[in-house]
Amino acid sequence: MNLEEAKLKVQVTLEERDSVEKYLQSSHSIMNALIGFSVTKYIESANQGWNLPGIHKDKSKEIVGEEILEAIENAANVYSVMVKTMHENSAPRRLMRGTSNDEARRLHQGGRYDRIVSASTNEITAKSFGRNGNAAFLRIIAQEDVPFIDVENFIGKENLSRDESEYILAPFTEVKSSIFRSDWNGFKYYDVVLGKPEMREFKEGEKTALQSEIKSKFADMLEKGKEVISLQCRYECLLEKKGGDAEDRAYIAKDKQETLDKIYELKKELEAFEVSVGKYIEGIFVEREKEFKIAYDINKAEELRIMEEQKKIKQKENIREQQKAFREMKTKFHGIMDRAPTTFTEQYHALKDEEIKYYNMAKILRNSI
Repeated sequence: MNLEEAKLKVQVTLEERDSVEKYLQSSHSIMNALIGFSVTKYIESANQGWNLPGIHKDKSKEIVGEEILEAIENAANVYSVMVKTMHENSAPRRLMRGTSNDEARRLHQGGRYDRIVSASTNEITAKSFGRNGNAAFLRIIAQEDVPFIDVENFIGKENLSRDESEYILAPFTEVKSSIFRSDWNGFKYYDVVLGKPEMREFKEGEKTALQSEIKSKFADMLEKGKEVISLQCRYECLLEKKGGDAEDRAYIAKDKQETLDKIYELKKELEAFEVSVGKYIEGIFVEREKEFKIAYDINKAEELRIMEEQKKIKQKENIREQQKAFREMKTKFHGIMDRAPTTFTEQYHALKDEEIKYYNMAKILRNSI
């Protein structure tokens, strides 16, 4: 990467800006559903009203796969902007987030935040997102190495539907600590410290294979996920059945075991796919971060080179000014020295005149006594 490429790399691109605006307007659901991906949670989110690709069989498997990869690319663009912002500015020391006690308890157990985190500097705004009857209030301290975006500074206050004073923090941040503080006025209060995202980078040749797997299998995995959910419902129904006689009970027991075996078999396949999606997303994020780090280091080295060059130029200017001042002083000194004989002679005669004057005055005083 040359210097010109590095200068461009550290700037927020139009494509990255477009991805951030998509996240803020409508695409946060799909991006967060893929970060920390779970097939069954993805389906449950869609059932709750989230507009997610692949749920309905109105598109081919290939198109669904392409939409998923595009969503991951948009999420990577958002992460790129977060990293660039972090190197230019600092996040507020304390941010706030209203959420559910379920989320707060998960953070309290440690681990990491497997989603893009929305927070605010406005307490009223943050608390408006608390879950009624199940509300938690997080006071978040984001360490200096946590990438972030100040929404207002990024898209302009005039483009916001309301003043939320919103910041979005990078996914995969490490929960350094989560301390329960109090339970007051309908909220459980926690102090949460988030540190640098911990992610896995691609191994040699892994990126293309994972990309191909996601594109070809995503729609199929959703169908298998729906089957798991259906089988789990069936199993719960079987648990309630008692059976009339021994034969009936044996049949129910067999049905329960076969259902469990099928659930286990499908879940094993789903979990392997979820791992692949996670590896791909983390790998893309790390790839972007490393590219930016290289560009940032090149630009930083150039800044240091220019500063060093300017320092040398300043030193040379100072030396020239000192040499000029010395020459002027030397010229003045020589002028004084050239005039010295005349000056010394004049001073000598003046002193002799003074001596004679005082001698005569003393002589008159002696004669008058």
